[in-house]
Amino acid sequence: MAAKILIIEDDESFVELLSERLRAAGYEAYAAPDAMLGIKTAHLKLPDLILLDLKVPAGGGIAVLHSLRKSINTRQIPVIIVTGGADSDKKSQLREFGIKTYIQKPFSSEELLQAVAKALPPI
Repeated sequence: MAAKILIIEDDESFVELLSERLRAAGYEAYAAPDAMLGIKTAHLKLPDLILLDLKVPAGGGIAVLHSLRKSINTRQIPVIIVTGGADSDKKSQLREFGIKTYIQKPFSSEELLQAVAKALPPI
């Protein structure tokens, strides 16, 4: 069974690109265009991994992390931050949520797939 990956990102063309790369590598990928829908989707689908843009509308990435980490159902889901840039203050805040992996846009398919493989729990 393919690992389920939720992409919380508002840029539709970027989501399509990520989804294509992930599906080609054998993952199941689906997306939410804003923070509120991302949180709801995470609770409904319980993905194996979340790719999260920090600047997602309707609350932002930090609000998504806060909500996910408060819930017993979603607190253990690994999250990779996919961003145009995170300053040192943000990185410190993200570490408090257990975030260790950041992928800086633009990135290669290889970088994405390596980060995803490393973040997913062993089968």
